[in-house]
Amino acid sequence: MKTRLAVVLGTLLGMASCGLDVEGMKETNPDGGTPLELTVSASDGTIVLNERQSEETALGLSWTTGSNYGTGNAIEYILDIDLADGDWIGCYTENLGRRVYSRDITVEELNTILTDELETVPGSETGFKVRVTASVVDCPDLVQTSEAKCSATTYRPVSMSLFMTTGGAGAWNASENIEMTRSSAGIFTAEAIFDACEFIFNTTDGNAWPAYVRDNTSDNGEGTFNAIYSETAPAGTDYMFSIREKSFYRITVNLFDLTVSIEDILSKTLYLIGDATPGGWSLDNLSEMEMTGKGQFTWTGTLSTAGEGFKFVTTRNFWPGYVKATEDPDDYSLEYFASDPGSTSGEDLKFKVPEVGEYTVNADLINMTVSYSKTGEAEFNTLYIIGDATPGGWDNNKATEMEPAGNGTYSWTGELNAGSFRFIVTPGTFNPGYWKANDNPDDMSIVYSETGLSGADDRSFSISEAGNYTITADTEALVISIRNNGGSPEPQPEAFEAIWLIGDASPASNGWSLDDAETNDAVKMKPSSDNPYLFSWTGSLKNGELKFSCDLQRDWNGIWYMPETNGKTFTETSGETILLIDKSLPENSSIDNKWKVTAGDYTITVNQLTSTMTVIRN
Repeated sequence: MKTRLAVVLGTLLGMASCGLDVEGMKETNPDGGTPLELTVSASDGTIVLNERQSEETALGLSWTTGSNYGTGNAIEYILDIDLADGDWIGCYTENLGRRVYSRDITVEELNTILTDELETVPGSETGFKVRVTASVVDCPDLVQTSEAKCSATTYRPVSMSLFMTTGGAGAWNASENIEMTRSSAGIFTAEAIFDACEFIFNTTDGNAWPAYVRDNTSDNGEGTFNAIYSETAPAGTDYMFSIREKSFYRITVNLFDLTVSIEDILSKTLYLIGDATPGGWSLDNLSEMEMTGKGQFTWTGTLSTAGEGFKFVTTRNFWPGYVKATEDPDDYSLEYFASDPGSTSGEDLKFKVPEVGEYTVNADLINMTVSYSKTGEAEFNTLYIIGDATPGGWDNNKATEMEPAGNGTYSWTGELNAGSFRFIVTPGTFNPGYWKANDNPDDMSIVYSETGLSGADDRSFSISEAGNYTITADTEALVISIRNNGGSPEPQPEAFEAIWLIGDASPASNGWSLDDAETNDAVKMKPSSDNPYLFSWTGSLKNGELKFSCDLQRDWNGIWYMPETNGKTFTETSGETILLIDKSLPENSSIDNKWKVTAGDYTITVNQLTSTMTVIRN
């Protein structure tokens, strides 16, 4: 229980004419009838301000009503705070208005008033005084005042702002700092979709250093890390915080405890709600979507054109939720709100369908996109094959046209490469089109979408061996067939004997030695027994750099697999394009890209025919 200090001071009275007999009133009622008395409540002695208690009350003020001198007019109140020896000129002032008889000043407010407004030195003991003035409305000379004196020891805030700087050692992108939200004194948060990345924290926008970095000597547990303050970049790469895969994260920094927590808060549930859905706006009748993968949801049912349309919620409450990001009818991107943005903000936008019918709705909470299409229905009379298995590749202007065979059926016969394909309706655009309906390799079902599918729903059909094929697509039955006609496929390149992991991130004791790599199975990516062009490796990698040699040429001018950019983060990926570089060619002599690896257990698969890589973190 705090000891309360009550200071009651006398009232000063000033009077002037406002159409009243002020002098007569003064003779009969010198104090106006009701004195103005200010009471200050605080801890005994000097108030010691502590930033950890920033939202608690440091100074409680209350006062009597004062008098309107029988005028019947309202009374307005003003609060002033000045240094103990100040003359009230240039002091801190608040116009409190009418019928206000108390003011609680928090620790943070009082500290800001004394250090910023009155320009005292943070950390010092400061004497100050408080004054309340009561003025009769329309009679500015009928004034009462009451004062009190106090003292407080202030503090220097740890920081009023904090920024995330992403990038990596030697390549911090401080020009695109991410400002975090100050949720309370010393506590900062950020909630957003983050790609796999490395990051640090700093208090000045546009700068990378000084910064708060990871203290790699100890962790507080999974997802929570200790931090230390560093004026310059430490040696090595262990000081960086990291996110391993793209998802929706809440990052919280506590500058008092020097801790950083990283939470994956991507929802595992999603519901449709709105006038267009079967359950309308009822929270008891939400249309629950099926989760088909991380952040991937699908639902099939009847949608109408009624009212505002539909949006998405993550629980059986109206928020948090996902809404349409813009008013552009062709924009199918999502925007997330943890709480209601307000009905008048223009941000609570909904999706609408053009007509009543049964629809399949797909939501991708990682890439923040939505697609929906009327099930089994499409109006067109052309169909094209597209993909790296086709002659035109993924260039939608070079898609291969199929022959109509009646009743919504299309057919094509020709040479296909090993690779993947799907279908589009019109050259020059990827949507609308048909996608593989599921992950079952033996299921030839297709699904139609006007707006395109993404994430786990962006499926294609696979051709494992180049050759002459006949592809038939039935757009009414939503099924295709693939027939291998035999024939003479295009000659394939000579398969590599192996692919070797080269770099200080490899498990070898001397990861940069080509001689050691030749005799070390621990760094050898071996071909599959079923496919000589498919290489895989499983093991532990260290912090450091990595690239792949395909022939171990001792002059370092052989064939290499490298990332598309130097310093790219080595992270979980599926079908990522990698560069096949022949260093013996003069134009390639300066190319030496390497991945930047975070230590861990990985499975790496490389497809020689498609120059793609898949990485799984075990």
